[in-house]
Amino acid sequence: MKNYFLLLACIYCLLLFPAAAGAHSHLESSTPADGETVEEPLDTLELQFDAGIEPLSTIQLFNENEEEVPVEDISIDSPVLTASLAEPLANGQYRVAWTIIGADTHTTEGEFSFSVDAPAPENEAATEEQDAPVTEEPETEQEETIEEETTEPDLATADEEEDPPAAETIVPLLTTAVVIILFGALAGWLVRRRK
Repeated sequence: MKNYFLLLACIYCLLLFPAAAGAHSHLESSTPADGETVEEPLDTLELQFDAGIEPLSTIQLFNENEEEVPVEDISIDSPVLTASLAEPLANGQYRVAWTIIGADTHTTEGEFSFSVDAPAPENEAATEEQDAPVTEEPETEQEETIEEETTEPDLATADEEEDPPAAETIVPLLTTAVVIILFGALAGWLVRRRK
C-alpha cells in the first residue's frame, strides 16, 4: 500500500513539473527583432512573451558604448511590454536587457540586440548644409595685380599729361623765331631798296 501511494506521488510530481515550467514567461518575439537592422526612425520597442507578465516588468536599453539610453515610458498589456523613447534612436548598435515577472511570480531575464541605420530627416540635412563652413578660395597674385592696376591711378600717364614732351614745346618756339628772322630780313631788304 505504501508503494502505491509513493507511485502516485511520483506521477503527480512529474505531471506538475511541466505545468510549473510552462508557467514561466519567455520572450516570444520583439520589434525590432533580435539581430535586425532598422532602416527607419525608431522610437518604440515592443516585446511579446509567451505567458502573462506582471506590471513590475521592465527593460533597459544600451547603445554601442554601453551607455544607457533613457526609456521614457513602459506600458504593459500582458503579455506585451511596450517601451516608448523620448526621441528616435540615432544610428548605431543597441542592446535590450529585459527583466520580467511572470504570472507565477517567477523572474525571468534575457537580452537581444539590433542596429539602426535610418536616413537623416530632411530638415537635419538642410541644417547641416547651412552650418557647413564656407571656404573662400584665396585670390591669386594675378587677380590682385589686376585689381591694383584698375584701382590705382596711372601716375606716369598723369605726369605725361601735365608735362608735355620737350620736342612739342621747342617746335613752336623755333617756328616763331624763324618767322621773326624772316620778317626782320624782309624789313631790312625793303629799307635798303628805298635808299
